[in-house]
Amino acid sequence: MMAWPRIAVLAAAALLSGCDTYHYLLGTFHEDGRRPVLAVNQYEKFLASRPHDPRACEVRLRTAELYRRFFGRCGEARAHYEAAVRDFPSDSSCLERAKTGLLRCPDYFPTDEGRTWVYVDSASGGKAMRLEWEARASSGGVTSIQSALYAGARRIQAK
Repeated sequence: MMAWPRIAVLAAAALLSGCDTYHYLLGTFHEDGRRPVLAVNQYEKFLASRPHDPRACEVRLRTAELYRRFFGRCGEARAHYEAAVRDFPSDSSCLERAKTGLLRCPDYFPTDEGRTWVYVDSASGGKAMRLEWEARASSGGVTSIQSALYAGARRIQAK
């Protein structure tokens, strides 16, 4: 019974300030009520209509945390963390929280098929030596990683 007054307050606030605030407030209401699916749905509606709103960084971080903690979906979480960093570079607290969130996602080396990463020597920036890794085949939790070591333009080792 106590939820009805809170819903009425949220509805009144939404009517007075527009739908974007309604989606934000309803998202926080669902998040507080441990209904992450509904919260993410409302947060994403807010972000679709107001991606550069001053509250958007907070909403992106909340959405990312829900994806990471409740659903274990770091791909979606990472997209929101990266968008927060990209869209709010001057907001230091937003940047720190987004960077911390990225480090909490266990996808340090992306192993989706076709993903690559390259290590280079620091002296020449990769002109003298580089090591390239590529995820080739992925089946469930098993991924084949191919690597190639280059000296200049010449490949000297492949695994």
